[in-house]
Amino acid sequence: MMDELTYNTLSDRLVESVPELEELYRRELEWWGDEVAGPYNIFGDVLLPFLFQLLKECGKEETLQRIFAFLETMASHPDRHIRDVVQIGVCEQISGQSEELLREARKYMGENTRQLSHEIAVRWGHEPPCEDDPPHIKAMAPPS
Repeated sequence: MMDELTYNTLSDRLVESVPELEELYRRELEWWGDEVAGPYNIFGDVLLPFLFQLLKECGKEETLQRIFAFLETMASHPDRHIRDVVQIGVCEQISGQSEELLREARKYMGENTRQLSHEIAVRWGHEPPCEDDPPHIKAMAPPS
């Protein structure tokens, strides 16, 4: 799947991976009309509300696993723009919700997604840098 994944195909690939989003995605595209809804719009307006709801419900593990498997594919992608959608468009928003939601989301995150999430949490001062974090991550921490 990573071969076919480009910044411009992120939204379509998301819906292919998580077909439960199809109706919400269709409605979002209709709202945009002739304008292009970029990945940040789709991930922010379609995926995130759905994801936040799933993280609060019980028994949604299979769907959560598919969502986070797709996010991990993105977080592992060589294209920085694709990784940024995960880090800025998703992880940053999860971090901004609550510690409880972040803890729950991290149960499903793959290694690369978890690292992007950690970098955001360090930058925002939500958690300290780890001892083995590279210097550029440690430098993100706000002064104590």
